[in-house]
Amino acid sequence: MLSVSVAAHEREAKPVMDLRYGQALYHFYQEQYFSSITELMVANARKPITAQGIDPELLMGGLYLYYGLHQDATRIFNRLIEHHTEPETQDRAWFNIGKMEYHGHLYEQAKTALLKVTDTLTPEREAERNNMLANIYFQEKDFKSAYPVLEQLREHNDWEAYARYNLGIALIRDNQVEEGTRTLNDISNMKTTDAELKVLRDKTNIALGYALIKDKQPVKALKYFQKVRLHGPLSAKALLGTGWAYQMQHKAEKALVPWMELRNWPVIDTAVQESLLAIPYTLENMGKKRLALNHYRYAVANYEKELGHLAKVIKNMRNGDFIRALRPAMITEQALDPEYRKELPESISIPYLYYLLDSIDFQQTHKNYLDLVYLVKNLQEWKHQFPAYRLMLKERKNHYNKMEQATRNDTRLKKINRLKKLRNQLAAKVQQIEEKHDIYALASEEEKEVLETLDKAEKTLHRIKGRGDFSDEQQKYRFFRGLMLWQISTDYAPRLWKVKSQLIQLDRALTKAEQQIRSVKYSIKTAPRAFTGFSKRIEIQEKKLNQLIKKTTSILALQEKHILEHALEALEKRYQQIKKYQVRARYSLARLYDSLTLPQAQTVKKENNSGNSKK
Repeated sequence: MLSVSVAAHEREAKPVMDLRYGQALYHFYQEQYFSSITELMVANARKPITAQGIDPELLMGGLYLYYGLHQDATRIFNRLIEHHTEPETQDRAWFNIGKMEYHGHLYEQAKTALLKVTDTLTPEREAERNNMLANIYFQEKDFKSAYPVLEQLREHNDWEAYARYNLGIALIRDNQVEEGTRTLNDISNMKTTDAELKVLRDKTNIALGYALIKDKQPVKALKYFQKVRLHGPLSAKALLGTGWAYQMQHKAEKALVPWMELRNWPVIDTAVQESLLAIPYTLENMGKKRLALNHYRYAVANYEKELGHLAKVIKNMRNGDFIRALRPAMITEQALDPEYRKELPESISIPYLYYLLDSIDFQQTHKNYLDLVYLVKNLQEWKHQFPAYRLMLKERKNHYNKMEQATRNDTRLKKINRLKKLRNQLAAKVQQIEEKHDIYALASEEEKEVLETLDKAEKTLHRIKGRGDFSDEQQKYRFFRGLMLWQISTDYAPRLWKVKSQLIQLDRALTKAEQQIRSVKYSIKTAPRAFTGFSKRIEIQEKKLNQLIKKTTSILALQEKHILEHALEALEKRYQQIKKYQVRARYSLARLYDSLTLPQAQTVKKENNSGNSKK
């Protein structure tokens, strides 16, 4: 399975410039890879993310690799290589291509891609690249090329340890036993507090111990078995190997000590199964036949018990319990957690489930199964959203109908023509005032009242003329009238400019109103088409989704069948192995019983024959 955790580490320090990319990264860091790839695909369909450079494409390519979509991933990385000349972009693309080929066991192509990488990778990715290169050289038995690569891993203890382990195993398989043993010794003597490296150290000591037993060097083998932790995952194999090492040195009593320890361990472990036979076999060789007989019986009983348990587990697997157990125990994405927080059924033995999950092939099969489960779950949830979409569309239609009716009945829409007519009349009047330079037309209401009062005063003075001396009043009249005319004449220009400006604003307001009216009319005309389009889209997408659900459900059923067959095959193999041990134990029990009872039967027969002859 391709891990993408390193990709997350590489992007940690980079700022997020696009919210959509930030959402994709959020799901990515939560290990919700399906949600992350969905966010990126939606962004690409609507408006590609450009503010983040090549990061979205690299993230998408990595997610494609995670889901095994190698063709899509290759297309992305090749496009990056073709269109980007920056060394960093080139290196990251070649690294991903090499990693993809490596996990596909295409080692020659992987080596070609990885060797094209220069020096721009992060230290963690560079270490991973060197580890892959080293393993490829081991496969090719090109140890001369592998050693310089191993030197570059010295600053990364975890990568170096695994690489050296693989090197040691490769050397031993190439019959370079001495060199391979020397390489594995470095791991055997490694001091570490890391739990994973401790397991690797135990695994190395087990490999060295059994290799030395095969080479008939039990004393040296014993030293390696004794380095294995007593409470580790490989302790049973170490105890079994320790017993065989003592057995090869003809130290039967010491051999029995670790095997007797294994006697009370669960029989599911192959080391325990073998020890149950080794104990009575050793006791028989020591001449303790009756004690050996009891241990053979104990072995037969335990094998029988384990076979019964295995048969029950296999039967319940066939009934579907196993598949039902995998879902609640192993769902990965957060969205499914609340639904699947359950315990395993009693009919499924957890140790057997762990035994199966210890297989890399089963882990890959199981991962694909979980991805399908989550995909079907998402599709089902999306399907349940369609009634909400239809309800939303219905409410929008109702709202539109109400607004459309209210708009049609709005009297303001009918005033626009009358307002335009009034505007034209006003414009003509302004033009006439300007042409005639009619200063009085722009006088204010107050000024017009004053002028009207002055006109009345003039008429009064004209009527009373000759009745007395009104020269003072006449002078005041002329003064006030001249003052008013001067004021009106002086303010004519700015008043005319103001009127024209207001007329322009009125034109703008009328133009905007006309545009809004046209927009309203256009909306009234086109909105039904938009609703029809949405209805059609919902119908098409629902049909497509139903097809996807049908297809994924069918694939999920096939995957369930495959995973069940895989599990049953493994357990059937384990069942047959225990059956063979049981047959051997029964045969040894019968043989030993005969050897104990036959001499007694022969003695009785001789005594009977002797008595008959005397008669």
